[in-house]
Amino acid sequence: MLARSPAAKVSQVTTAPNAAPAAVAAASVSAQKLEPPAIPLLGDLAEDLRGQIPKLTITGAVYSKDPAQRLLLINNLVLTQGSTVAPDLKLEDIQPHQSVFDFRGTRFRVAH
Repeated sequence: MLARSPAAKVSQVTTAPNAAPAAVAAASVSAQKLEPPAIPLLGDLAEDLRGQIPKLTITGAVYSKDPAQRLLLINNLVLTQGSTVAPDLKLEDIQPHQSVFDFRGTRFRVAH
């Protein structure tokens, strides 16, 4: 087995100057793929889609670290995460200041 000097290690690193930027670029692309796409606000959806979503009147919210204890008062109904609000409309997630809904596969947020 050959013993390498510290100088030999440096020369190995410097012989491939383009390898590091390529590795950084690949890592950056991988990180971008892992980030979920931003969920739009209801008001940012296309007007024709917004017109199909049933009216949502949110008059109260209870947030807890325990998802089973989170509640949202929508259209005079007390709903938990995963509840169906109306046909094709599901309450997915309740957060402290906003909730996420799914309407026919389109996810959107509503502030409260």
